[in-house]
Amino acid sequence: MKHLISFLLIMTSISFSADTLKVAVHEISPLVMKVDGTYIGFDIETIESIAVDMDIEIKYIHAETFREMFSLVDSGVADMSIGGITINQPREEKYDFPHPYKKSGMTILIRDEGDSDIIGALAIVFNGSFKQIWVAFLLLVILAAHIVWFTERGSPAFHDKYSIGIWEGLWYSVVTVTTVGYGDKVPQKAISKVVAVFVMLIGIGVAGIAMSQLSAVMNVQMIKYSINAPKDLKGKSVAVVAGTTSEYLSQTNKSILTKARTIDEAVLMLEASKVDAVVFDAPILQHFAINNEKLTTVGGIFEIQDYGILLPTNSKYREQISLSILKLKSTKQYQKILSKWFGENAE
Repeated sequence: MKHLISFLLIMTSISFSADTLKVAVHEISPLVMKVDGTYIGFDIETIESIAVDMDIEIKYIHAETFREMFSLVDSGVADMSIGGITINQPREEKYDFPHPYKKSGMTILIRDEGDSDIIGALAIVFNGSFKQIWVAFLLLVILAAHIVWFTERGSPAFHDKYSIGIWEGLWYSVVTVTTVGYGDKVPQKAISKVVAVFVMLIGIGVAGIAMSQLSAVMNVQMIKYSINAPKDLKGKSVAVVAGTTSEYLSQTNKSILTKARTIDEAVLMLEASKVDAVVFDAPILQHFAINNEKLTTVGGIFEIQDYGILLPTNSKYREQISLSILKLKSTKQYQKILSKWFGENAE
């Protein structure tokens, strides 16, 4: 009887004991963070939602560096790793990945120190397509001034002498074509009034075109960064996280690379003006930019990739995790997690 009870207790404990997933994680805001001894973040909420669906427990294993997440899986210490791991060909050749859980890609983080380029804006205003506008404006003013002076000679408003009267005509034409109309010069004859109406109508069109182009130029020129796209990284000092996709991509841009152990370390270098830019995963750098008004992202998102859960080859968990991810991504819960960590319009 005693042996039977012991056997039943053992069988009961086996029946009700759940597997435990050993998950290697590396702190990388806002995907994985440790607050008061507890892991939080987008990736943490994602893997825990998956674990609930799989009815399985999780044990986190801390990785000191990004690279260590791979070695922990290689050695069998961890069943998987999660924390901003993008799926690429070299990794897929060595590891297994279930269905991706988040879209990603690269972007550039710089200090938000836009230089006011008033001189540059003025240079454009008096060059390029603006030349045609200024020429048209000048010809219109000169033509209108001569017509008005010629038809109004002898009236109190305009002097009969050409050298004086034409300057009065030019003044009248300028304030009319710009639709300001001070009223100090009022033509008396019908033909002069017709010319005035004609000049005002053309003036509205010319002024409208000029103002719209000027506004567009000023918007572009007033905030100008030395780095606006990946091609601008050539010769610049760029911080990347060692062993990540950002390191390999930045090498192709002929940048002067500074390798950081963590993304937080790389961003601190940028804030301290030790580097010109940081290249890393777009969701993470956008998170830094949102929470630090002194930083901004530029260049859009390039090298589109996916975040995935790193598994050893032939992992027994791959298919089940894929199903759980697909199920999670179709729920409102997933959208809430996205919004919580990346904003309302996150994808």
